[in-house]
Amino acid sequence: ETDQHFQRIMNTMQDVFYRTDAQGITRYVCPAVKHVLGYSAEEICGQPAASFYPDLSERDALVAEIRAKGFAHDFPGRMRRKDGTIIDISVSTHSLLDEQGQYAGVEGIWRDITQRKTLERELERLATRDNLTGLANRSVAMQALNLSFERRGGRRERAPNPYSVLIFDLDHFKIINDTYGHVAGDQVLRHVADLVTLQCRTTDTFGRVGGEEFLLVL
Repeated sequence: ETDQHFQRIMNTMQDVFYRTDAQGITRYVCPAVKHVLGYSAEEICGQPAASFYPDLSERDALVAEIRAKGFAHDFPGRMRRKDGTIIDISVSTHSLLDEQGQYAGVEGIWRDITQRKTLERELERLATRDNLTGLANRSVAMQALNLSFERRGGRRERAPNPYSVLIFDLDHFKIINDTYGHVAGDQVLRHVADLVTLQCRTTDTFGRVGGEEFLLVL
C-alpha cells in the first residue's frame, strides 16, 4: 500500500524527483522527466546524472554544496534535453547515508525554471541595455567609468594600468532626422554602434548616454 501511494505521488508530480547512488548513477527518476527532458525514466536510470549537464562544472558545484552542507536548496543549474535544447533548472536535494553513516548518494527534486530565467534575463537586458542600439545604457556606462576610476585610485601616479575615456556624438545628426525622418536616424545610430562595437574588446565598455552621444571606456 505504501509503495502504491508513493508511485501515485510520483506519477502525478510536475517536478522531477530523482535519486542517485554514491557514484552519481541515477537509480530512480519519476515519470515527469519525460515531459521535461524528453527521456523516459527507463532511459535515464542507470546513467550518470552528470551526463545530462552541458557544463560539468555546474554539476561539480552542486555536489560540492551537498558535500559541504548535506543539502542544497534552490540550487541553479542547467540540463540538456534529448533534442539538445538547454534548459534552466532549480535543484533542492539532500545527501543519503548508509547504515554505517557513509555517503550513499542523493535524492531530491529539480524543476524546469527556463521560463522564469528567460524573463529574468529579459528584465536584466531591459534594465541595462539601450533598446535602440543594444549598447550599454547610460547607467551601466557610467558605472563602468566610475569603476575604472576607483580601481586606479583616481590619480595618474597611482594608475599602473591607465585607461582611456572617449566621449563623442554625431555631428549634424538633427539634419538627418529632419531630412530623412527618425527611422533613418535610428538606422544611423545603430550603424555607428555596430561599427564601434566591432573595434571593442571584451574589457571595453561602449554605451549610449544620450540621443546621439556615446561613451567608450577603454
